[in-house]
Amino acid sequence: MWEDYSPDGDAWNFFTHDHARSRAHRWGEDGLGGISDDKQKLCFALALWNGKDAILKERLFGLTNSEGNHGEDVKEYYFFDGDNWLDEHHSNPLHSGYQNARNSEWFHMLNEDIISMPDKWEYPWYAAWDLAFHCLPLSIVDPDLAKDQMKLMLKGAYLHPSGQMPAYEWNFSDVNPPVHAFATLFLHRTETALRGGFDLDFLRETFNKLVLNFTWWVNRKDRFGKNVFEGGFLGLDNIGVFDRSAPLPTGGHLEQADGTAWMALFS
Repeated sequence: MWEDYSPDGDAWNFFTHDHARSRAHRWGEDGLGGISDDKQKLCFALALWNGKDAILKERLFGLTNSEGNHGEDVKEYYFFDGDNWLDEHHSNPLHSGYQNARNSEWFHMLNEDIISMPDKWEYPWYAAWDLAFHCLPLSIVDPDLAKDQMKLMLKGAYLHPSGQMPAYEWNFSDVNPPVHAFATLFLHRTETALRGGFDLDFLRETFNKLVLNFTWWVNRKDRFGKNVFEGGFLGLDNIGVFDRSAPLPTGGHLEQADGTAWMALFS
């Protein structure tokens, strides 16, 4: 993942390309077409050099947004130990010297899975609702893989005890559209069409966790109990002029038609 060493949360610009290509020694298994063990402790990959430049060509990651495209299409092993990360940033609420920081309430997280993220611009990170949509075409090729990917965000190592689903690794507490119920139903129908049967255990397992997530939405994102939902990154992409997950700069609150529509579909 793109680690944050910055004092102000601006990791993209704080960690330059020169630093990334020198210090990120295992990103992308040190090159393209790499292979590794399941923990990326032993890595082998192709590394190309033109005999002139100071760097090997080419890694999967390292450029900031202003420097150009910084990723390739991948299915990547993702590791995140929330407890250790928060300790390093003095932001673990269970320890002394606590300093409030991004993701501080996600100390339970221990992610070590292969996650499909076929997005050449945003790699290497995951997003809950992107993953749900990615599972739809995956289900036509490999229904079992699609179901395994779908269940990841609902595992105890991902899902918050409150029922909130992690949005994406930069800010787990942000809010992604609640599309997992729709995607689960889509996978069920696709598997039935392809195999002439369905996986009752998969439906039962996902339903139980989705009920927790639905309860979180109703209790946390419907301020006045009107079934009109607010806040978060709820489907309008990155076009907001302010942070929809933070208090509005002029006060008040934001109720969103798209968030309410997603919850109608969820129910």
